[in-house]
Amino acid sequence: MLPTLMRYLPVLLLVSGTKVFAGDPIVVRGAAVSLRDDIEVACEDVGLLREVHVRPGDEVVAGQLLARLDTEEAQLLLRRVEAELSIAATAAKNDLAVQLANKNHQVAAAELRRAEETNEKYPGTVSATELDRLRLTVDRTQLEIKQAEQELLQKRQHVELLEADRDLARHKLSRREIQAPASGRVTRVDADAGEQLQPGQSLCRIVNLRQVWVQGFVAGEFGRTLDGCRAVVTVVRRDVPIELAGVVRFLDPDVNPVNGMARLWVLVDNVDEQLTPGESVELRVLPDDRE
Repeated sequence: MLPTLMRYLPVLLLVSGTKVFAGDPIVVRGAAVSLRDDIEVACEDVGLLREVHVRPGDEVVAGQLLARLDTEEAQLLLRRVEAELSIAATAAKNDLAVQLANKNHQVAAAELRRAEETNEKYPGTVSATELDRLRLTVDRTQLEIKQAEQELLQKRQHVELLEADRDLARHKLSRREIQAPASGRVTRVDADAGEQLQPGQSLCRIVNLRQVWVQGFVAGEFGRTLDGCRAVVTVVRRDVPIELAGVVRFLDPDVNPVNGMARLWVLVDNVDEQLTPGESVELRVLPDDRE
């Protein structure tokens, strides 16, 4: 919203050399069209490029497979980790050692209890040495239970470690597949099957023409009052004007100290690709019409 004072006073604002009243459409001539999405798709890993599935002009969607590096070593590593994980998971489910330790403890405790009961009825029947031995056996079996439980816990923790190794192996395998980070059109392919690629090396370029930026200059004193305002872009095709709808998304806070102008960014739906990056168009911002 414009400040309250500006709604009622005929304040004059300079827009690309044209004076307009606050609230009137803001006309920007010579606005420039630029790409919203211009992506250089790069290789994430080192390796031999086995497959390339796109060529210039192809339309792709986000997540689509573009190319694949050699995956043999990564697949073997994943199979090995999965096998180790399977073995470890089976061992981690086996609690027989804990069960056996508990049984031994129960037997030792029962023997000690019977010996103590016998001595209560018939003092001196079981010697002190024998009672000490039985008590030691009970203590030892208690420790054996703890030891068995600790070993079982370590086996389960080892499973968690191998699960992390498996996830890492899967990630390394996925890095061998180069996927489209966004939908758009392939305009350039920079590598062919059989080439050795390095991390960061370009595979292709993808641009999205379905939405574009239209940039022009308006008076910087608008500040953020234009955010969310609707806009109309006019382009002439074969002497026929075509209008496309857009929305103001951003007014650069960096104002030119010489002329007081700031760059305005308008996002325009360009589904039919009427606008071409680099061309000049007319832009009208509607301050009183918001999305």
